[in-house]
Order: sequence, then structure tokens, then C-alpha cells
Amino acid sequence: MTPKMHWMLHFWRQLKINHLLLNCFCLERKHRVPKRYAGELHNTNKLCSKSLLMEVTSHHLGQLQQPDAFDFVVGLVGSRPASNHTKTIISSELGFDPNGDAANSIKVSTKCRFSPLAVCHKGDVVLFKDGNGGFKAGNVQLHCEVYGSALSMISLLAIHTLEPKSGYSVWTVLGKTVFIESDQILDTWCTVSCQHTRLQHCSQ
Repeated sequence: MTPKMHWMLHFWRQLKINHLLLNCFCLERKHRVPKRYAGELHNTNKLCSKSLLMEVTSHHLGQLQQPDAFDFVVGLVGSRPASNHTKTIISSELGFDPNGDAANSIKVSTKCRFSPLAVCHKGDVVLFKDGNGGFKAGNVQLHCEVYGSALSMISLLAIHTLEPKSGYSVWTVLGKTVFIESDQILDTWCTVSCQHTRLQHCSQ
């Protein structure tokens, strides 16, 4: 059983005791680096934890030496030029010539910084400003940059039911996408699959 599935077995008890579920999925990505090095450890003696800590620390120090390590500007992280297929999709959605200068300036990334201290990834469920003083929710399909402006393609969700006492809500996939400026994103919830007709958000 994977760690994520095992964690789900304990959700009911936490909900019963505390009447809400804390959003712990924001820590999931922190597991990738330790797992990357722990998979190579075969001699699990009393020094294995120290060895793993040394590897992770060295990895982190290496990341801090990257030129953009302390870049907190809102925009794409690790961008690359868009493929012709992606250019066509974005140009069609935004209404400009797929062979023009605007299309040639398009860059894409799976990660975007929407505030100086926060990033979101492709597949994340996010809250964003709707322009009328309220907010909407959606699933990130794509992050792109056109003429230096960061945009996010969002698949919209609609609230279905809400249980305030338990911090529990069910959302319905609308099947409609919109482009928003990435700095309009307020917060991320968790990384989930949007293949189902409803989403259950269990954080407070």
C-alpha cells in the first residue's frame, strides 16, 4: 500500500475527532527528494538516516546555488518554448494569429509562482479572483507566458454541496476553461485528479 493510500485510512478518525481535515497534501512534494536518495540505500543500519540526511542536505545546497534560487518574481518557473501544438491551442483560446509574434513569444511550464512566496503546479486545484470581488475554483491545465505576462489555463469547478462544520465540500467539473493572469490565484488546495465528475475538498 502506498503511503498516500495508508494516510487516507486515518482520515475518518481525524474528521470524527476534530470535525475538519487539515490540508496535509501541500507537503507531498517534499517527499520526492528523500525518496529519490532513499531508494538507493540498501544497507539499512543505524547510520542510514544520517546518510540520507547528508544526501538531501547536499541536494538542497546545490539548489541554493542555482542562479534563480532566490528569484521571487511572479511568473513561470523553469519555462521553455511552447510546442507548435501548444501554440495553436493557446492562440486559438486567446484569439491571435498562431504564426504571429505573440505566438512565437509563448513559453510554457508546469510550475508558476503566483505570489512571491507561493507556487502552483499543473494539476493543482486553485482558488482565484473572479473580478467581481469574489472567487472561483478550478484545476490548472497549463501555465504559459505571452509577451512576458504569466497566464494560467484553468478548468472551472462549480460548488455542489458545502458542509461548513466539517470543512467539507463537493465540487462539480463544468467542462469549461478560462485563461487568467497567474497573480489572480489566491491559493492552492491540493493536487488531485479531475477525471471524476465531482471533487471532494477536505481541508480547512
